[in-house]
Amino acid sequence: MTAERDHRFTVGNRWRGAGVELDLAEVLAEPMVHLLMRRDGVSPCALRRVVAAARAALRRGLCPDLAA
Repeated sequence: MTAERDHRFTVGNRWRGAGVELDLAEVLAEPMVHLLMRRDGVSPCALRRVVAAARAALRRGLCPDLAA
């Protein structure tokens, strides 16, 4: 990554443009995400289970177009 691109993803700038997607731990570290999840009745544990199930389905080849 270039220095210019690194600057785009510093705290406060991470949502301002396209680029590298955050991993699940980073998403779950965001307070706003917790507020939305609480509003929607979704726990971090439940979300992790859904993500794990989707990853397992991709590994089994149930969604070959998305496995790339």
